[in-house]
Amino acid sequence: QQYIRAEIENFDFDAVFEIDSFTLNIIRPDTCFFKEVISIGNKFGSAVAEALMSIKKNDIVIFKKIYAIGPEGRQRLLSPIVFTITD
Repeated sequence: QQYIRAEIENFDFDAVFEIDSFTLNIIRPDTCFFKEVISIGNKFGSAVAEALMSIKKNDIVIFKKIYAIGPEGRQRLLSPIVFTITD
């Protein structure tokens, strides 16, 4: 995956949302390790890619502060996406 996207499933028509920005957090529960990267746009730039390459088993990866522009042209804050790395 090289970008983040937003879609509405089971909707009457295709509603396109353009990701304006997001924040990536990586938390390593067994240590004090914490990484935060702020990204403009939807693509995983070099800082995001580098941070994702550092993840290990049991890390928590959070995409938060996801701002998207909807079909009506209004910016909205989307819910965070949380992953726990199992392998």
